[in-house]
Amino acid sequence: MNKTLKLFLVSVLICSCGNYKSLQAHREINVDEIYKSWNKLATTSNEMQTEINLNKIDKNSLRFTFLQELQGQYRELSDYYIIESPISGEFYMPRIWVMYSRNKKSTDVVKFEFIQRNWKFKDSFLLPYMFKYRYKEYIRKNEKEFNYHDVTISHVINDKVVSCDFFKAGSMKKFVFELPEMSNHF
Repeated sequence: MNKTLKLFLVSVLICSCGNYKSLQAHREINVDEIYKSWNKLATTSNEMQTEINLNKIDKNSLRFTFLQELQGQYRELSDYYIIESPISGEFYMPRIWVMYSRNKKSTDVVKFEFIQRNWKFKDSFLLPYMFKYRYKEYIRKNEKEFNYHDVTISHVINDKVVSCDFFKAGSMKKFVFELPEMSNHF
């Protein structure tokens, strides 16, 4: 082989290895940063959570353990919603939905439940539209359908919770995923 061809092949190999390396280097979700900003905003939107120490990270809390689960499975998320809507009454079961759009035409929805001291994947589905949350659109006015449980909707962008809205049971329009075969609601 002549020198020019060898030099060209070595250059292509070196360049392709660099690109492969950058594809492999997934960004890690900063659990501590999200946890702190999530608690800070949740405390201001929900008077019930004023007991939270904003300077301390409780590694056993439901939120922190959920974020660790999220970090392990969904590292590449940078813009997503976390919807908390625990079932309460005779028993208490924390539930969280994560909603994110891969493109402008659809939204992935992933549901987790806290079962036997661990967050467990429960269900996932695709909405055939891009989810856009606007607080004012979910305030209940005179609708017959409403949320049965407390709901907290948090918006995370680049490891920081940028908004967090709390709806007491009965104060929010019923949040239904608009798929006829699904009966997921809050």
